This record gives sequence, structure tokens and C-alpha cells, in this order.
Amino acid sequence: MDKDILLKAILSRRQNIRSKSAFPPIGWWQQKILKHQNKISEKKVSIGALQFKYRSPYEFMHSYDEIFVQELYRFNTAAQQPLIVDCGANIGISVLYLKKLHPASTIHAFEPDAINLDLLQKNIALNTLTDVIVHNAAVWTHDRGVRFKSNNSQDSRITEHEGEVVKSVDLSVFLSQFLSIDLLKIDIEGAEYEVLKHISPQLSHVKNLFVEYHGNFDEGQKLLDILQMIHQTHDIQILQADNTKPPPFMQVGGAGIFDVQLNIFGISRL
Repeated sequence: MDKDILLKAILSRRQNIRSKSAFPPIGWWQQKILKHQNKISEKKVSIGALQFKYRSPYEFMHSYDEIFVQELYRFNTAAQQPLIVDCGANIGISVLYLKKLHPASTIHAFEPDAINLDLLQKNIALNTLTDVIVHNAAVWTHDRGVRFKSNNSQDSRITEHEGEVVKSVDLSVFLSQFLSIDLLKIDIEGAEYEVLKHISPQLSHVKNLFVEYHGNFDEGQKLLDILQMIHQTHDIQILQADNTKPPPFMQVGGAGIFDVQLNIFGISRL
């Protein structure tokens, strides 16, 4: 691995960069109520001026804290109408945050899971968001469809053999229509390696890049390849995405679907 990447990549826990957010955290009493809810039925909660529909209370609380309180996707731009591409929009918490952060932005939100898509569309309507274009499709390396395992949760993902075939969008072709992209967010549960390889020629047009990397200990070369690809055009910072796992030496074979989850941030040097 290029030593320059190691110098520019800073690995730390998320709480070390927790900033003072303009958005309120979930209150103690609301948390107590949420923790006793089921994860099957559709529910609604108001936090500050925003309203959210969701199913899994734990996923909602985690996402709200990460996105609104820790402001994981916060970025600055001089663009009057920023262009944002959200790959893996889930139920729309990231979309709501980014529209509140940059109200004049245009957001392309991709979500192939039918239940998540329904909640995404409801949250957009509930908060009267404009200039959000929803794509009921998975981002991929071609537009011929892809097999997708739908868990109606944040774990829904592209697979080789499981699930049904859903519509796919060739992300390279999609991104090629834009001269500049202010934020490209890629959180696609393990499919990021293939997609990043495919779109590497378009990364020079991306000002801010966010990738949630999902991998296993025996796939270290994939992580190195991803960092090399991004480093061609961007400075890199890395934060631990899941700090609830046991120490790495104790994880092997028992950490779940993925042993390693990292948040990779790329800031364009061009």
C-alpha cells in the first residue's frame, strides 16, 4: 500500500470527531418508547421540525444519531444548487439530512428494497421535500438487473445466488451525465468494491465521496484496491463504522456478515 495513503488516512472512532450539531438528539423519553417498539409495523415519530416513518426502532435510532447528531455526511460547498447522488438511501434519513443541510440541492436517491423504498417516499412527502429524484433500482456495473436479497432493513444487499432479480442502473453511465457531483454517497452493503472499480473514471468529477466499506479479514486486498482508486483523485480519511464489534483478534468467524466496516471519506484534490 502506498505510504502516502497511510499518511492521509486517519483511522479513529467516530466519537472523537463528534461535532456540535444544529439538530436535536432523540430525547431520553423518546428513546425509552422507541426501545420497546416492535420492528415490523410502520411507525412515525417527530424530532424537532422533522417527521420520520420507520419500522425498526433500533435502526432508526442508530441512523438518526449517526446522520443528524454526529453529522456523518456534513460537507461544505460553494455551489448554489449542489448535486448529490445517494446510493443506498434506505428509508431516507440521509436524504432528509442532506436537504436540510443544503435546501437548494438536487438529490438522486437509489433504493432497490421495496419496503425501504416505500418509507423513503413517505418520508420525502411527509417533510415536503422538493428536487429529490427517487430511483427504484440498485446501482451496479450494468443495467440488466441484479439479484438482490431484500431484508426490509439496512442489511438488504446484492447477492450472487439469493433473492430476486431487481432493476439495476449502470452507475458509471449515470454519473457520466454530470460535469460535477458535490457529494457521492455509496452505502450498498458489500457491493462497493465492484461498483467503485466500475466508476473509477468518474471519480475525478466527484468533489466529496463517502463510501461505507463492508469486508472480511481475508479480503484485505479489496480494501487496499479501493483506497488506491480513491487516492488517485482524493485525499482520504477513514473512521470506524461499527465500534460495537469485539476487538479484531476476537472477531474472526463470529462478527456477522462482515468482519470490517469502515467509513471512507474522499475529498477531491482536483
